[in-house]
Amino acid sequence: MIGALVLAVSCTGAAPVATTPATGWSMFRGDLTRDGNPPGATLTRDQLKHYKLKWSHTLNGAVDGTPIVVNGLVYAASFGGRLDAFHLDDGAQVWSDDGLGAISGTPAISGQTLVVGTLTGHVLALDAANGKKLWDWTAPGSRPAIWSSPAIHRRTVIVGVASPYGDTPLQAGRVVALDLATGAMRWSFCVRGNCAPGSGVWSSAAIDSAGHGFIGAGNPDDAVVSFDVGSGQRLWTQSITAD
Repeated sequence: MIGALVLAVSCTGAAPVATTPATGWSMFRGDLTRDGNPPGATLTRDQLKHYKLKWSHTLNGAVDGTPIVVNGLVYAASFGGRLDAFHLDDGAQVWSDDGLGAISGTPAISGQTLVVGTLTGHVLALDAANGKKLWDWTAPGSRPAIWSSPAIHRRTVIVGVASPYGDTPLQAGRVVALDLATGAMRWSFCVRGNCAPGSGVWSSAAIDSAGHGFIGAGNPDDAVVSFDVGSGQRLWTQSITAD
C-alpha cells in the first residue's frame, strides 16, 4: 500500500486563514488535550474551497497518523516503517530513516527529540534535525504493538501497549512512561490485574493541566483509565461496557 503526503495552500484572493504557527503542531491532534482544535487552527468550509496543491510526496506505505509541523519542518511516518522530514515551504526532503517497523500513530516532538511507536513493540527516539537514532525501547510481551501516538509531558514519554492486529496473540494492555533523554522506563502499569492478557491500550493518552492522564482500554474491560503522569499511580478506572 502506498501513502502520500500532501500540502495545500490558499490561492491569492482567498479569505484570510488563521493557522497554527509551525512551531505549535508537535503531536497527535495538536496538543496534550487531544481535542484537535488548538487556538488559531480553525478552517471554515469557505476557506477550504480556495486551497490548491503546493507539494506532495509518495511515502513507504499508508499514512495512518497525521504529519507534525515544527520549526519549519514536516515530519511524517508511514506503515512501511519509514520516517521522513521535509521542508514546509518547498517539500524538499531533509532526511529519511527506513526499516523502523510499521508505524500507525503520529510522531511527537519535544525540543530536538522526535518520538514514535511501532507495531513491532518499539518506541524510538530520533534527532529531529538529522534522523539519527537516540534510543530504542522494547515493550514487554511476546508480540506487543504500539498503536497509540506518544504523549510528551515534562520530559516524560507516555505510550500505550496493545496486541497486534486481530489480538493474535493477545497481549497485556499497559501504560508506560519513558525518560525522554534516555528511554529508561520510569514506571509502568497493566490495565488488568496481574498483567493478564487483554484490555490493550490502542488509544493515545490525553493529559490535563494537573498532570492527570487518560487512556481508553479495549476488551474485556472496555474502560477509561485515569492516572498520575508523574508517579504512574492509577487514579480511577471506569468500565463503559465490560465484556
